[in-house]
Amino acid sequence: MKGGTVLRLAFLLVLTAILCVSPAVADEPPITAQAAGVVPFTYQGLLRTSNGPVNGTCAFRFSLWQGSDPAALQVGVSQEILNVVVSNGLFTVQLNSGGEFLDAVQGLPDLWLQSEVKCAGDADYTALSPRTKLAPAPYAISLLPNTGPIHSMADSTLYLSPHSVVVRHNETDAAKVAVTPLENGAALIQSKTATGYMFFSLPVPAFGTLFGTTVYVKSLEVCYEAHGAPIGTTAVIKGPILSSYETYLIEVATRSSAAAACYTVNAGEPRKAIDNSTWAQVNVNYGGPGAYLVIGSVKVTLTENATG
Repeated sequence: MKGGTVLRLAFLLVLTAILCVSPAVADEPPITAQAAGVVPFTYQGLLRTSNGPVNGTCAFRFSLWQGSDPAALQVGVSQEILNVVVSNGLFTVQLNSGGEFLDAVQGLPDLWLQSEVKCAGDADYTALSPRTKLAPAPYAISLLPNTGPIHSMADSTLYLSPHSVVVRHNETDAAKVAVTPLENGAALIQSKTATGYMFFSLPVPAFGTLFGTTVYVKSLEVCYEAHGAPIGTTAVIKGPILSSYETYLIEVATRSSAAAACYTVNAGEPRKAIDNSTWAQVNVNYGGPGAYLVIGSVKVTLTENATG
């Protein structure tokens, strides 16, 4: 490409539609894209050169492979898309519009997308490296005829940013501690005048239902360091129902490790469905001014199963 070599391609796969196709049976006509009801999926990318984002009209060629290694086998055939407008590096294309990746058979552990680009003045396509690994989505459109959404029952995880931690008290209590977001993503919560218990919460942006399916809180993992400020209670709580609140899970146990440590609290069964505003909470027992707690990470695991 004139003006510098291609550096990278950032992307977003909006809809994965290449995961579940069975090979044709002998003596039967092959499944065509039209017969299978193939739905294209959107590929949005950011194309850069050494001089910055690309502007202009480019051609792209995409292909699907069984691995990142150059010796890996190709799946289906390549798809070439011409006259794609690239504005400030951004572009959008529709892939698999003709069923080019129809041979992507169910059960392949790894699928990798190879992207190649040719813009004005380029003699040939330039392969963008590395290939992009495609991960299954919870819901994908099947390429098989007469099938609906493919439903994954796998658990989902939410990573809560420690930078979002707030004091779950009034303004007077909030002034007793200093919350400092750290560069590594953790949060340092230090006592200025606090002695005894202070409550801290992190909002959980979870769905009550996802694609029509009820969602339950399964577990909470907290990674932390305590320096004169041990955690006494850990919980995931849902907002007021009438005049009270309920816990999805709770553990009353002292967590006082001064070295980085993680622990997990599991919800009892049957689990409770998410049906109101939800937050994770730690109750911290401050020994006095200068004592502090570092929250390194907080992970909530969600499930569609009330038990098991």
